Amino acid sequence: MRILLIVGNGFDLNLGLPTSYRHFYKYYLEHTESRNEHVKKLKSIIKDDIENWSDLELKLGEVTEQFTSPNHFIAAFRDLKKHLTAYLKTVNSVEIPNIDKISTQFADDIIGFKKNLDPKYKSTYNSFVQNISDKKITLDILTFNYTDTIENIADQLEAHPEYADKIVVESIYHIHQQLNELGIILGVNDENQIQNKSLSIHPDIKATMIKPYINSEYVSGTDKECKQAIDRANMVILFGVSLGATDRMWWNYLGEHVAAYLQRIIYCPYEEDTSALDMSEVIIRNNGLITRCANNMYLANNAYSAVTSKIYPIRANRMFNFGLTKNTTTNHSKVIAQLTTKINATV
Repeated sequence: MRILLIVGNGFDLNLGLPTSYRHFYKYYLEHTESRNEHVKKLKSIIKDDIENWSDLELKLGEVTEQFTSPNHFIAAFRDLKKHLTAYLKTVNSVEIPNIDKISTQFADDIIGFKKNLDPKYKSTYNSFVQNISDKKITLDILTFNYTDTIENIADQLEAHPEYADKIVVESIYHIHQQLNELGIILGVNDENQIQNKSLSIHPDIKATMIKPYINSEYVSGTDKECKQAIDRANMVILFGVSLGATDRMWWNYLGEHVAAYLQRIIYCPYEEDTSALDMSEVIIRNNGLITRCANNMYLANNAYSAVTSKIYPIRANRMFNFGLTKNTTTNHSKVIAQLTTKINATV
């Protein structure tokens, strides 16, 4: 069986890493300074409405409305992106405890994901795999994260020969690039998500924040490789992804492909509420997860109906529950301390 694992920020959060935008804002708003008036303006906008900035990329598209010049907005955008990169590079250096044990749990959760399905979906899955060998799993990984935590875990797994006949990680793709010299890709899905219409059609704005355009113009090949990974998968596991509108092209592509072909989706969100549920609550919860997943694929009616029957929900934290979220606050403090020490050293 070939499985495509698509991970979002929930994966890193489960490792106790402070990678949410909420974590970043504390550093950016309280510990960085700029004399640039446009940077100050963006910071003020975020600070005054921070409760509504959980989706940084979507809000950046909206906030263009408060800038009249492309250069002014780009200056503010680049400052934020520079500090986000520095913040995440420091987060990326945080040592993950017991990574050897985590790597084997990671593999076990992929190999044995069926045990986490509720009875209805376990039965449907058994029917689906009748003509597919799931003795050994070939795993492709597509990550929306900028960190290299998934590589570290996959590398560690190679030290366990007992898994060689069960699972092999064939490829890892970073849709929005990594924390390297090329820079991360941050922004929106298309021009419609840029509220300032005069800015939305400006070529410099497109090159700054329209993610599919940046990937296609740079011709990195990442988009093509990720689509091929979707195309060849028997099963797609979505873990810890927000299914956000700024990555609409990916959710739409995935949904249309699954609707048309013999594929299935395992959808496991990252949620902090892990309270026990009775049977009625489980049914309501699972129906809600399927609806959420399908709605965010922006499908036509016939494709929507087809895909809803192919989504198998797994309730929050039944997969990749590494028991490390208790470390998040401590790690956040350490990251900010390291960054502020660097800032003070340059003053």
